[in-house]
Amino acid sequence: MGKKVILVLITVIVIGTFAVLNRPKDFRNQLPPDIDPDLPFITGEIISSKEAIFDNGKGYVIEINTDVSYEDAVQFYIDEYKAEGAVLNLNPVISQEKTTSADVMIKGSEIYMEIIDKGTYTYINTAIHLKE
Repeated sequence: MGKKVILVLITVIVIGTFAVLNRPKDFRNQLPPDIDPDLPFITGEIISSKEAIFDNGKGYVIEINTDVSYEDAVQFYIDEYKAEGAVLNLNPVISQEKTTSADVMIKGSEIYMEIIDKGTYTYINTAIHLKE
C-alpha cells in the first residue's frame, strides 16, 4: 500500500511540475522579449501580452489600446506590413462597432488581427502564430 501512495505522489509531482514549467508566459504590459522586432505594433497601452499555444504551435496574443483613430490604425498596419513586403488581408466586419479583422503572412509567421473602434480609443488584438 505504501509503494502505491509514493508512486501516486511522485506522479502528481511530475505532472504538476510539467504543468507549471509549460504554462504560457504572461508579459503583462510589455512585448515578449523574443518577438521579431520588425513586426509592427501601433503606439499605445499594451493591456495584455501573453504566450499562447495554438493548434499549430506556439505564439503570442497581444492586446493594445491606442488613442490613434480607427481609420488611422487600420492604415498604419496596411502601410507597415507593405513596407515589410507583406499584404494585409482586410475583412471588414458588420457589427455595431467599426471592426476590421485582418491576416498576414510575414517571415513565416501567421498574424491575425482585430481592430475595433471603441469610440474614445481603438482596440487592437493581435495573435501571432510563430513558424515552427
